[in-house]
Amino acid sequence: MKKILLTLLVCCGILQHINAQRIEENKFDFSDGVTYSIKRFYSSKSSAYGDAGFYQTNYYQKGHKFKTVLIQFSNTTNSDVEIDFQKFFLIDKNNKKYDIHQVVQGMKITTTTENYKMILKAGKTRSFMAKFWPLFPNDEKIERMEVNGKPILLKEI
Repeated sequence: MKKILLTLLVCCGILQHINAQRIEENKFDFSDGVTYSIKRFYSSKSSAYGDAGFYQTNYYQKGHKFKTVLIQFSNTTNSDVEIDFQKFFLIDKNNKKYDIHQVVQGMKITTTTENYKMILKAGKTRSFMAKFWPLFPNDEKIERMEVNGKPILLKEI
């Protein structure tokens, strides 16, 4: 059973990697001594939310998918920094804003994904995956975001 689960996880990871929109190397200032980079965007047809044991799945509409971003933060300060993901927005070509509905820290097991404030320890670099809601148009490439009220332009590689 463990081998089957491991195989499924590896296959899912490979499929997600193939389905990713890669972003040109970038680095933005989040606050004094804290930078972040947008690594890539993933698309998914469905999304689940809720605490452990109470999940509800929402399936996509034709022509739309959920977008998930992989963001890497680096803290070069001597103090911990709070990252508020409620200040991150994806923006489409019609200037519609998509807010973050789920956040997961890389290499960390959590029982809830609705915690939008994460702590980045002093001197650490960490990756976070954040899913945007509502559904984003399939035919549109992601080119703009807003973080802490500042617009960000992204280029696909």
